[in-house]
Amino acid sequence: MSIAPPVALRMVGTYLRTKLAEQIRSTFFIVAYLLVFQVLIFRAPLVNAGLLALGLGFVILGLTLFLEGIFLGLMPLGERIGLTLPVRGGLAAVLAFSLVLGVGATLAEPAISALRTAGSAITPWDSPLLFALLERYSLELSLVIGAGVGLAVALGMLRFYFFLSLKPFVVILMPLVLVLSWFAARQPGGDQIVGLAWDSGAVTTGVVTVPLILALGMGVSRFRGSGQGSAGGFGVVMLASALPVLAVLIFGLALSPGMPAPSTEEDFIQGVLDGRVRLISSDRLPELLENRGTPQGRHYYALALESSQTQTQTQNSPGESSQYADRPAAIPKSAESRGAVLGLLGTELRGAARAILPLAGVLSLLLFLVLRERTRYLDEVALGIVLSFLGLVLVTSGILLGLSPLGDEIGRRLPEQLDPAPAVQRTLRNFDETSVVRGYTPQGEPQQLVIIHGAGGTEVYPYREENHNRSLGLYELIVPAQIPLGLPPAVWGLGVVLVFAFGLGYGSTLAEPALAAMGKTVETMTVGTLRAKAIIAVVSLGVGFGLVLGVLRIVYAIPLLNLLLPGYGLALILTLFSEDDFVGIAWDAGGVTTGPVTVPLVLSLGLGIGTALGVSDGFGILALASLCPVITVLLYGILARIRRRAILAETEEVPHA
Repeated sequence: MSIAPPVALRMVGTYLRTKLAEQIRSTFFIVAYLLVFQVLIFRAPLVNAGLLALGLGFVILGLTLFLEGIFLGLMPLGERIGLTLPVRGGLAAVLAFSLVLGVGATLAEPAISALRTAGSAITPWDSPLLFALLERYSLELSLVIGAGVGLAVALGMLRFYFFLSLKPFVVILMPLVLVLSWFAARQPGGDQIVGLAWDSGAVTTGVVTVPLILALGMGVSRFRGSGQGSAGGFGVVMLASALPVLAVLIFGLALSPGMPAPSTEEDFIQGVLDGRVRLISSDRLPELLENRGTPQGRHYYALALESSQTQTQTQNSPGESSQYADRPAAIPKSAESRGAVLGLLGTELRGAARAILPLAGVLSLLLFLVLRERTRYLDEVALGIVLSFLGLVLVTSGILLGLSPLGDEIGRRLPEQLDPAPAVQRTLRNFDETSVVRGYTPQGEPQQLVIIHGAGGTEVYPYREENHNRSLGLYELIVPAQIPLGLPPAVWGLGVVLVFAFGLGYGSTLAEPALAAMGKTVETMTVGTLRAKAIIAVVSLGVGFGLVLGVLRIVYAIPLLNLLLPGYGLALILTLFSEDDFVGIAWDAGGVTTGPVTVPLVLSLGLGIGTALGVSDGFGILALASLCPVITVLLYGILARIRRRAILAETEEVPHA
């Protein structure tokens, strides 16, 4: 029976409106939250409002298309391969394909590029090892992370194949990673890579990797009879988050002996010019100083060039360094021209093609040509791949046009709230002692006061002798900022930052497509026992708490391991008391929270606060954003089990008629 075109169009339109409404609801909180802080708390105007609105529209439409494409195209392909490959190729073929899939999906992750972009704030004289990993060895770093994910996927498939519980993997692997982190933090320069390593594990499980490895895991689990229960397909994401941490720590420790020690900016400049420091070439030094150096450093570089008699004097002169200042930014934050938007779309189009098309091609070739498997809904699979491709283009473009600039702006302004004594200074001219009057405090003690009459009424302030310059007749009036609820400025400022961090984590996680994909998968596999909305809400709360801990770590300079060790210790204890089916879901929840929506915003928050406070890096905040959801979901599972048992006990106590 065929459907008339008008009827079909109405059906598609209704379906599309429903899905768009879902995405609007999922992204509304984070968008409204950022706008409220920008306009009401920071009292700053919106820059490029038109471009911002266009970017947000791209994000909403892109998420709608991407999620539908994932469920129609890539996930069915991955699940079908998981069912067929063990039959046709055996366990060896499954493991080999898992390695390739893990590396390929990781290299395609948009969040990996966001992690590399965060390296633009790292200075080589403060953190030489971090600079080397994110700049000089960025490709090698991506390959190391991908190798960790590939090994994790292979281990996950091995676990499904032999019906192994996830608990032994968690109990053995996580202490191993923590011990190596502790060892790295105590090596010369090794403490610099601990935060990067843990954040690397957080960004590996995003919109491309999670749906594919979940689908592959479900396929292998079903092929082997789902011997682990309804949630037997979970647990791979957890491994894909932990093993890259291990890989990056090993890679960083291997590079550490050849790295120079942290130094002053002047010593680093002289070392590069003398050839003692080979972290960067002398040709790149002007660009580095122009973008990341201080005025004192650039002045020192100019003096060093003037005294140099080598040929590099003319090649690296300060005048030539201005070419880097005129270089356009990668993200057109201020350009609202049609050409800038089209250029960005073209760039993201190529990026999405590298992310989606090779993976879809490999999956299709393996399934249809090597395994000679046929699917009944080939048209739906093809449509899903197209929708995934278009959706990813719009999502990444929208983030760069809308969410990322807004997050960067707030990230720069947020540290201002940490000022322990915000105040406004006014200079009163022709001031003398006759302007000072005698008054009393609320406790009845005498006090000298300054009274100012203005259009807004009479203002009274305490007189401070040290602010009075009698020779010039000037008085510097310090007007305290109006702090709501009468709180001390330091308490109010830190409270604003922590509230913002919690809301940012909660709202950005609600909008993550990987979490939405996982939530739907959990609801399907548990036959509605665990609702997708409940899982998403519990995970989002965990991310919010994680960002609060991350901000406190940066503000008070708390070593990352001081939070990771007790946090993962609690998670391991909760794991031992949790049901096997729920362990995989909980540990996977920590991996799907850091995707293309969360990562740019969270890194802007961490690096912005770290830069304002003089911290060499803001890494580690993503690691805590991945840890806390594991704890909240495990607690949710334990409480749900207790409640279920209580209901069953009450049912058994009710006498039957």
